[in-house]
Amino acid sequence: MADLDSVESTLFIPLQGRVYCSRNFPGILRDDRALELAATLDPALLDWGGQSQYALMASAVRAHNVDHFVADFLARHPTGAVLSLGCGLETAFWRDDNGSATFFEVDLPDVIDLRRRTLGEPARDLLVASSVFEDAWAQRVRASHPGPYLLVAAGLFHYFDRRQVLRLIDGLASFGTCELTFDALNRRGMRRMGGYLRQLGHEDVTMSFSVDDARELTAELSVPARVLDDLPYYSLVGDRHGLSPVTRASFAVSDRLGMLRMIRLEIGGAVR
Repeated sequence: MADLDSVESTLFIPLQGRVYCSRNFPGILRDDRALELAATLDPALLDWGGQSQYALMASAVRAHNVDHFVADFLARHPTGAVLSLGCGLETAFWRDDNGSATFFEVDLPDVIDLRRRTLGEPARDLLVASSVFEDAWAQRVRASHPGPYLLVAAGLFHYFDRRQVLRLIDGLASFGTCELTFDALNRRGMRRMGGYLRQLGHEDVTMSFSVDDARELTAELSVPARVLDDLPYYSLVGDRHGLSPVTRASFAVSDRLGMLRMIRLEIGGAVR
């Protein structure tokens, strides 16, 4: 297994959630590629004994939400490009592939190496080894595909400081008009998530980026941007049958307090 640093090692957490949900609540998320991958990995990497059902489902719901935005984008732009920033072992390509779109997976070289060895590199799922804070990945994508582009930052921005994230979003204007979707914690949610990571043994992972108001975030950017969606995180989950009362209550509290949200921005101009 690649020698992953403390932040990169968290890439197994969302995989655990997708596997758990696929086995127990396929009405919310059925990720066959994640199940196939799980069968090939060291079982210790998928040991979710320290996680509650709510924590596992939070990871799965993020994938469910991403699928919603990808499907919406590809319905409008069937030959467009979907870029997963900080992709880890995300398997959205196999869930969302429409047969004509191009997917780009961007992550640090050791993560991309792990991904190539475990998931391969399908013809329309291109791997890009680069920090998302460097320019090389964007140059390669623009040279490879004319767009339009949907950029997905799932479970990524939390780990970086605000200046880094704002600079990254500003840089997306190099794609012309594009869309960006990401999940965001507010300050209350950030405190809760920090405790959760410590519970899982990731005490050295720090989180600093939060969003209390998506429109205030766009006002901090130096490029044109507007909010297309700002949704309570669990609002897209319809079928909650079988979830424990604690999990359902946690969903409701999180949404009521805005602790987690799904945000979609238009960067650089008007979306057609």
